[in-house]
Amino acid sequence: MRTANRPIRMTTLEYSEISAVSTANAHNPTILNPDFLSNQGVVPADWQVAETFTTPPLSIVRYLNGVVFEARPDKLIITESVNNDRAATPQVFDLMKKYVVLLPYTPYIAAGLNCKVSVKTSHPAEAILKRFVLPEAISECDITGVRLRVTTGCETDAKLFVEIDEGLLKRAEDDSNGEVIYSCNFHHDTFDTTEDLSQILDNWGIYKPFLDEYIPKLYRSTKGNK
Repeated sequence: MRTANRPIRMTTLEYSEISAVSTANAHNPTILNPDFLSNQGVVPADWQVAETFTTPPLSIVRYLNGVVFEARPDKLIITESVNNDRAATPQVFDLMKKYVVLLPYTPYIAAGLNCKVSVKTSHPAEAILKRFVLPEAISECDITGVRLRVTTGCETDAKLFVEIDEGLLKRAEDDSNGEVIYSCNFHHDTFDTTEDLSQILDNWGIYKPFLDEYIPKLYRSTKGNK
């Protein structure tokens, strides 16, 4: 891949997925099933299940509204498909609070507040290269793909990891119709109690406005990206 001298159009950022992740030393995936979630009041009884399976190494419950529970021996992940309107008030963090309080003796040791954000653009790989890589480095070799990782701090004690990747939209025949994808992870290393975890999950009210300002700084360049 060698970049051409052509204009690159980029739009505003769009949220598509938000997830809450809790890491544990000894999590039990076999308890995760639709009956457990509804009977214990984690989810409303009228939520419709799209897919479910329960095994010792992995259990998943997927709902028609876009919420997915995934339990592994070392972590619990709750993911929600969102749009920009729903991104400010996702359900996953309250769902995680309700779930972990049912398991007070499970040793949760770390947490992540994650999201996937994209910016639609023509020629996504070129957009990333022009933003982050010197032209002489691009001209000296044939680059076949682009993926970058940025690590920074934020207003809390979390670390923010951002992976920047190229993506093509469905039905795209070439790279003129694509997107730059930002996979963001606000990572908290340790905490002592489920109450501490609940306080960490409340930080989305801080992290979302931070990303709204920070992500555009990663894709707005002095040249090429408008």
